[in-house]
Amino acid sequence: EAVREVRRNVPEDLPVLYRASVVDNQDGGLEVADTVALARALKAEGVDLIDCSAGGMQVAASLLPQKVGEAFQA
Repeated sequence: EAVREVRRNVPEDLPVLYRASVVDNQDGGLEVADTVALARALKAEGVDLIDCSAGGMQVAASLLPQKVGEAFQA
């Protein structure tokens, strides 16, 4: 509903962007397949671009096992 409302109120010549955490590295959490399904639904509602994040929702659980360095999410 929120995406539909945004798209309805943003002029057609301007893009609608959505920021998503693609994978949150948590047991039972978001996986790529979940985000692919979300992206398809968002496209159907008029979202033009998805800005993807690598997660990091719980620092101790998700970032420490990874090699975290300069621009690791770039």
